[in-house]
Amino acid sequence: MNCPNCGAPLFPGEPKCRKCGAPSNWNPATTLTPIQPVQPQEPPKPVVEEKPKKPRNKVAILLIVLIVVVILATILILVFVNKSHKKENDDCKPTVEEPERPVVTEFSIAVGNFIYRIPISYATKVENDYLEIMDRAEDPTWFITLSTQEINFDSMLTLSDDEIQRMFLNKGVTTATVNKQTVNGKQYLVVNCVMEGNNVLYAYTKANAEFTFVASITTANNTFGASYLNVINTIFSSSIVDERKYGYGVNAFLPYTVFASLQQ
Repeated sequence: MNCPNCGAPLFPGEPKCRKCGAPSNWNPATTLTPIQPVQPQEPPKPVVEEKPKKPRNKVAILLIVLIVVVILATILILVFVNKSHKKENDDCKPTVEEPERPVVTEFSIAVGNFIYRIPISYATKVENDYLEIMDRAEDPTWFITLSTQEINFDSMLTLSDDEIQRMFLNKGVTTATVNKQTVNGKQYLVVNCVMEGNNVLYAYTKANAEFTFVASITTANNTFGASYLNVINTIFSSSIVDERKYGYGVNAFLPYTVFASLQQ
């Protein structure tokens, strides 16, 4: 404040002016301004500037899509062209029909002087120069033993039934019934024998000028039918001479001396 008389500055609380001595008329109640309490202010929040979003590059995306489409289209075109060329080449090639594979129905087995062809439906067993054939049942119901004998079959046919019977009876056979049969044009000399209570059927037929096929047949029920002769006839008719070891054959059961007299 200032002195009302001279205008000199006065300090608060001074009753008079220091310069002119005039009273200052100072009233603390009216002159002093009460001090207002200062209210605490919250610190200003930092302003976070948002980064502007980068605009998507639509052109680049479209370009990538276009490149992918072009690549796929190129692959499809190449595949189609390749198939077309292959089809044209196949059409130009001559058609070659593959021959049908033959169905295996038999196998060959060499025994003695001959090679036999055996149907695959039969089981076989070879012992020395004997070939044993049987059915494939767990307990076989019939057995056929095949072999060869060095004797001319035509000479055997010149013997009478009584002469053949005596030959078998002299070798331990109880009874012997002789008959001649023809199976599919092939002639057989058949002898039905009883040996130690068992029936044995012997069948002889021509192998070549020097050898005779011999088959002995036994069955579980001691009976024989025409089917057994058909079986051995099929095997004998398809057999061939084994040139590797052509020599003397061995009789199936009876000793060679049964028909040895025919060669004298």
